[in-house]
Amino acid sequence: MSALYIDADACPVKEEAERVLAQAMRALQEEQARLEEMQAELERMIASRKAKAKEYAEKQMRGEMSAQSMISAQSYLERLKEQEQAQERTIEGQHRVIEQRENEVGRARQGLAEATQELKALEKHKEKWEKEQK
Repeated sequence: MSALYIDADACPVKEEAERVLAQAMRALQEEQARLEEMQAELERMIASRKAKAKEYAEKQMRGEMSAQSMISAQSYLERLKEQEQAQERTIEGQHRVIEQRENEVGRARQGLAEATQELKALEKHKEKWEKEQK
């Protein structure tokens, strides 16, 4: 009779499930890092706009700005605010991407749990078979 070999470390299904989980976790970490970069960029944008607004206000107080310059400055500050809003929408989209990646990690964990369970069942079956062969 041929021998039945079941090795937990050599199980291709479990190895594949571990690989898929690792890949899903890497993708999640990359998306989270991207979100952090986006949030930091938004903070820089806000700080820059506030600094410009303060600069324009000081120039206006000193009388260094004409009416046309004040209108231009106000338009520029409004464009900066619109860019911030666009960045906020991008961040909202990134939150959805992260949610998708988290779901993928959950499915990968479930797949690994199922593969591990199947492997344990095979190992039990092997033990039972070996007892029957004796």
